Amino acid sequence: MTGSNVRIATNLLRVALGIATRYVALALLPVLAGATYVHAPNGWVFTSAGGGWEYPVFLIVVSVVVALLEKGRLPGVRQTAAAVQAG
Repeated sequence: MTGSNVRIATNLLRVALGIATRYVALALLPVLAGATYVHAPNGWVFTSAGGGWEYPVFLIVVSVVVALLEKGRLPGVRQTAAAVQAG
């Protein structure tokens, strides 16, 4: 594995384990932007020859949302009164 592949694998492992997900999401943005740039000439649909650019753009949007979420808070998840008081 090359150095960048190890870095990507490490970042994906951190996301899977929930370690520093905000930072990992931000770190993956340049990689996803590069994938979008490479696939842009192929068109919109990912099933096009060579793949399209909609999936990398979707992953960019998801990464930005993950980076903007408060640490440990997911929308729609109710907290108990004890958890709110504990901070």
